[in-house]
Amino acid sequence: MSSNNPGGAQVAIGLIGLVCGAIGYVALAVGGDFTGFMQGALPGVMIGLSALALIMRPR
Repeated sequence: MSSNNPGGAQVAIGLIGLVCGAIGYVALAVGGDFTGFMQGALPGVMIGLSALALIMRPR
């Protein structure tokens, strides 16, 4: 598997995770039924793992 950008998929996954984590925090601020749903998603853990994926990507 030769590619010019070996960490491209990992970057995409990291960015998607960051966006989903940010949406989770917005949902927690809004309240209502969506808050209860997003509390199980653990947006802080999602942001942390996504940031780790971005930091540890191959160069």
